[in-house]
Amino acid sequence: MFVGDLWWPPDEGFAIIPRPGNADVAVIDPATMILTRTVPLGRQPLVAVVVDRGFVVAPDWKTGDLLRADLR
Repeated sequence: MFVGDLWWPPDEGFAIIPRPGNADVAVIDPATMILTRTVPLGRQPLVAVVVDRGFVVAPDWKTGDLLRADLR
């Protein structure tokens, strides 16, 4: 299965990769590119960002519905 676009902010110690086939985002360590955890979103994100102190937001690939999850 393919993955979505990498989101890698320069001032954070992590990056996220949306995984539509798994209905989640993978949180990775950008220095080592090792998976540190996953955060379920319940649908199919292709693009995701982290905003407002640790919340992941992403549109669902097929419906466009807003998906949200807390990284904390």
